[in-house]
Amino acid sequence: MRFFNGRIGVDYTYYSNDSYDQIVTPRLSQTTGYILLSTNVGNVLNKGMELSINAIPVHTKNLTWDVTLNLSGNRGKVENLLTGQDVLYVTDVQVGNAKAASFNNGKFMGISGSKWTRDESGSVVLDWNTGMPTSNNLTTNYVGDREPTFTGGLNNNLKWKNWMFSFLFDVRLGGDIFNGTDYYMTLAGMSARSEDRESLTLSGVAKNPTTGVLEPKTYTYEAGKSYNITTSTGAVQQRYGNDIIRQYWSTYFPLETENFITKTNWLRLRSVSLTYNLPREVVNRQKVLKDMSVTVAGNNLILLTNYKGMDPETSVAGSGVVGSSSAGMDYNGVPATAGISVGLNFTF
Repeated sequence: MRFFNGRIGVDYTYYSNDSYDQIVTPRLSQTTGYILLSTNVGNVLNKGMELSINAIPVHTKNLTWDVTLNLSGNRGKVENLLTGQDVLYVTDVQVGNAKAASFNNGKFMGISGSKWTRDESGSVVLDWNTGMPTSNNLTTNYVGDREPTFTGGLNNNLKWKNWMFSFLFDVRLGGDIFNGTDYYMTLAGMSARSEDRESLTLSGVAKNPTTGVLEPKTYTYEAGKSYNITTSTGAVQQRYGNDIIRQYWSTYFPLETENFITKTNWLRLRSVSLTYNLPREVVNRQKVLKDMSVTVAGNNLILLTNYKGMDPETSVAGSGVVGSSSAGMDYNGVPATAGISVGLNFTF
């Protein structure tokens, strides 16, 4: 739709796409005598909307301002995988227990991982003897969705006489990112969350071995002290608080994959450009050039985000990885480079 002689325009798209009989290669149980199987199976359902609004708020002899806003959102779902296959791994990317995964009758761009054991009220079930969080070590739990709620961009172009100025903001709202950098640093005891190694307090519920009932429990360990810990065999083992605290961060804390997942938002100044076109009367003084302009441009100059990793746009591997690649999986990535360039443009 266009209004006011083209000064305002709106484009809206709704789509629903069903891609069926996908070629997938799931891993099989080795008891079958095979490791991989290529087959046509599964439906990938994508539904979404796209909205573009263009406006020319100012249009005079010397000044023109053109602005465009784009917004889009997609919802991906997977159905009809092989019988007994609840999770399809669309890439070999894995960081700890976290993997990019598609879930049958669920999210296409999901994240699978492990979880702490919890009771019906959500309290963490601790080991009665050590106080450490327990887990069933299952790594196929749904723990996150890498697909954002929506993405968008705001592009502005201003022209005043011989000057042209443009800048582009892009925005993302929602969508989970696994911070593999934080995961790696936590295991090594180098992250901000693990810097306090003087004391550790764990609260939750633990099963009383006598009554078999879950009871509220709190365990506190301090560096420089020793503790008598009863093992699963009934033996008593003396352990130092320093070692218990270190083991919690390196072994037990990572069992809750969601500890390293952030629902991420960002606003980025993607690009800025300023161009000056030399007046024709100046250029026409010679017969070689028809036009000449000077441009100063900058990219990735500002990023506002709640994500604490390197860069919310980085991923473990590039687009060449099979499936939905490793978008949303950040592992010791390199942030996008901020750059400034200067250019001269000649037209003969």
